[in-house]
Amino acid sequence: MGASTMLLTLAKTYVALIVYVVIFSMADGMLITTFLIECMHMKTVEESKRSSAFGFAMMSSGICALSSPPLSGFMADTFGNYIAAFLMAGGVGVIGSLIPFLLICVKRESEQNFDNNIEGIMDQGESEHINEHELNPAVVLWT
Repeated sequence: MGASTMLLTLAKTYVALIVYVVIFSMADGMLITTFLIECMHMKTVEESKRSSAFGFAMMSSGICALSSPPLSGFMADTFGNYIAAFLMAGGVGVIGSLIPFLLICVKRESEQNFDNNIEGIMDQGESEHINEHELNPAVVLWT
């Protein structure tokens, strides 16, 4: 979505706008669907707190949606056109899409470090002192 919004400044014909709308709509549909699946069905939030997390996410997106038009108008008044506003909106989208990839990398690294620590303990012959909760990365990382 962010890249297509940034490229919208290059659209000069009606066909280019149609291409933009199709790409943006598909990306928006994938984003919303992924967000709903993540928020409602995954284990990132405790089940008792899912409704609060979903409400907070909707409130945050509502605040951003309400503040975007005045900010874009201010930028258009300052710069004389809307190019900076589209570039800023697209840039925020691109940066926002990179955050989940960063979280995946951090999670993999922490799991790898956990596995290395367990292997080190096992190599030292201290395996008889390990209980089942220490061997489960989900218990260690998420509790």
